Amino acid sequence: MPSSNILAGGLGRANDIYSLSMSYQPVPGSYGSRDVPLLARLLTLVGGTLSQIGWAFAGIGMLFAWVFVGNADIASYTKFNGALERVTGTIERIEKTSFSEGGSKGRASKPVSAVHYRFTQGGDSYNGVSYTLSSDHTPGDTVNVEFPAGEPTTSRVVGMRSAPFGAAALMVIIFPLIGFIMAGFGVLRGLKVQRLLRDGQLTSAKLKSKRPTNMTVNKRRVFRLEFEFDGRDGRRHTLTARSHTPEIFEDEQTEFVVYDPHNPDYAVMRDSIPGGVNISESGRVIIKSWAFLQLIIPSISIAGNLMAAHYSGVF
Repeated sequence: MPSSNILAGGLGRANDIYSLSMSYQPVPGSYGSRDVPLLARLLTLVGGTLSQIGWAFAGIGMLFAWVFVGNADIASYTKFNGALERVTGTIERIEKTSFSEGGSKGRASKPVSAVHYRFTQGGDSYNGVSYTLSSDHTPGDTVNVEFPAGEPTTSRVVGMRSAPFGAAALMVIIFPLIGFIMAGFGVLRGLKVQRLLRDGQLTSAKLKSKRPTNMTVNKRRVFRLEFEFDGRDGRRHTLTARSHTPEIFEDEQTEFVVYDPHNPDYAVMRDSIPGGVNISESGRVIIKSWAFLQLIIPSISIAGNLMAAHYSGVF
């Protein structure tokens, strides 16, 4: 039997497996190309639990990434991994930066200091700055300076960094990456829903079974619900929905599915359309009054990161 799958969000309660019978039939006037407002298309891309969590992870994670990645000692692996030349140099001044490392309950963090130095190579004088947690040096000290062979403009004091943080700071990109992946899945799902909003057939469906899974969301059990509906091709199709709010599929006498008449396996339960968007039984696309709230997190994430990128000198 043909089948489709969709994951829906919400709150639910645990129930035993059961079956529910109901009549199901196409809804008159619910097929044909519809006008899908721009706001509805946008909401389907960013709405839903998965997308909202993803945007939050990506937004907050990227704020940290702008700070740490831009100040990570990447040059240790890109510039200083080959043949190096060494000369002696002199520390001109030492400044405390706004950065610090370490620290925990009962233990203070160590400030990162910027060590400015000067050295001579081939009759030319060069200035540089390295970073350290140590306080062993003072202005006027002689230090060893190293640089890639033939590139004295790129240098560092031996034993110090060329940036405030070590390369391990790059690990912070894991968090926004997880967020972007989650938001990306939301976007892909939203594109599918947009197509169905525009060209899908709305028809009634029968809940065939409901089974608890081993997954939980917000401490609520995720259920696997199977629905059956008749397509325009005259065949009976199965649509599987997973949700920790199974009651959204049980709050009406008749539940509805939106499917592609040319490919009935391409379908979604009407109650699981993300972003506060829905389709009326007459086939009209509806935007719920609270739907705009789902634009807040993506908007703050984008605006905050544009500001962070600006202050980081990206543009």
